[in-house]
Amino acid sequence: MVVYGSVARGDNRKDSDVDVGYFLRKEKVRFPQWFQEKIDEFAYYSRVLKSERESAMYEDEETGATPEELYSKFDAENAIKMCESVHVSL
Repeated sequence: MVVYGSVARGDNRKDSDVDVGYFLRKEKVRFPQWFQEKIDEFAYYSRVLKSERESAMYEDEETGATPEELYSKFDAENAIKMCESVHVSL
């Protein structure tokens, strides 16, 4: 497995994230057919959830908006649906 970003540089922290979508696509042929058919969906969820995680936990660096100002119940419910979709599939 090849990693990028803070993990590759060696300056990752306990809260560092890795978007697994790239690895899923790159190694697609190693997975069973049913899983291959879901890889695009899982990669999308990984990218979306990773990109939103920091501001959802802390604040938006550009605006200083808090998570409560940035996200609604709708956002939370959609994040949960993405996670549940992956969990149910596996």
